[in-house]
Amino acid sequence: MNLPLLRSLVLISTILCPWLSLAADTISPFQARYEVYGRGISMGEAVMSLEMIDANTYQMHSDIEPNVLASLMISGKSREQASGTIQHGVVRPVHYQRHIKTLNKSRDVQLDFDWLSAKINARYNQKNVILPLKSGIVDPLSLTIKVMLDLKYNRLSTQYTMADKTELKTWQIKNLGKKRLNTSLGQLQAIHIKQSTPGKTRTTSFWFAPELHYIPVRVVQHKKGKEAFRMEIQSVEK
Repeated sequence: MNLPLLRSLVLISTILCPWLSLAADTISPFQARYEVYGRGISMGEAVMSLEMIDANTYQMHSDIEPNVLASLMISGKSREQASGTIQHGVVRPVHYQRHIKTLNKSRDVQLDFDWLSAKINARYNQKNVILPLKSGIVDPLSLTIKVMLDLKYNRLSTQYTMADKTELKTWQIKNLGKKRLNTSLGQLQAIHIKQSTPGKTRTTSFWFAPELHYIPVRVVQHKKGKEAFRMEIQSVEK
């Protein structure tokens, strides 16, 4: 189980109250829970939470906890966190880290965004590199905030650049329109966005709900045309 599946998660807000205050260029605190499925089998729970340190500074966390069945098969856990600022609708990450532990090994990623020097200090396990940094580049977790804001302001791009491990990656984005979904929160209208990476067979689809301030309510990943991973929203708490 790996975290790129969550990127787009990716990320989450409110159901009954306007907890997501995008008009102020910030996102209010939230905690969202998802049921995680692997090849149609329930594998555990994903929890994503956001804390606003002040009006413009955010900290975001995402955890995957396997259930008993998944623990027997993969013994996997993942922890992900990011921090940064949002000013005038622009997301600027400062720090990102991810830890994944499976039965056979563990993997660690750390990214430090130095905006003054226009560089990213990237580390993946024991490998360290310096990546160029320019406006618009985000980490895997902050990407969810960026897409939610871009949907809100009707400025969704056809591609996004993300730093992960020790490289910059380009996501190609296709907007497939709106669809009504049955969820644990009731029936919701959601915007279906499909993500792909040039040269890769893996695709990920996200459904963002405008009536819930564009939080992702479903995430599905396909590999070679077959569903490999699914996340379905279960609850949202303030």
